[in-house]
Amino acid sequence: NLISSLIDPEGVAVPFKASTRASVLRELVALAEQTWKVYDREALLDAITKREDQSTTALSYGVAIPHPHRPLPNAIEDSFIVYGRTMRGIPFGGERGALTDIFFFVCCADSETHMKVMARLSRLLLRPDFVDALREADNLAETLQVIREAERELVEVQ
Repeated sequence: NLISSLIDPEGVAVPFKASTRASVLRELVALAEQTWKVYDREALLDAITKREDQSTTALSYGVAIPHPHRPLPNAIEDSFIVYGRTMRGIPFGGERGALTDIFFFVCCADSETHMKVMARLSRLLLRPDFVDALREADNLAETLQVIREAERELVEVQ
């Protein structure tokens, strides 16, 4: 399970307290630091801020996948995914002003892992009811269970 294995419990926040685009990015990096896989917090924040400035990672259904444009082997120890869900949607650059409440911060140590993670995460997000189930998960345990079960079902179907 590619996605599940990259999410540390320390890197999950439900509820996620950020309320602006800038605070989302700062808080995602702070969560990443809690996983003990971050060497250079400022380089990581700079990389995801520049990536978001180029083009938003917000999708039309309230999900965003912030990530650096390139792997940052000098800023991180290993690949990880950080997850946060706000209680209310916030402006993050979604189409036609759509608000975003679910954030998957993907940071990979190499391009191959990054491509695999993005592909798997995209397939998960297209699954019926996955995003709704994430919104209904009230805590860390429920959130991780939703992600693990959806990924397991996805892999079984392939």
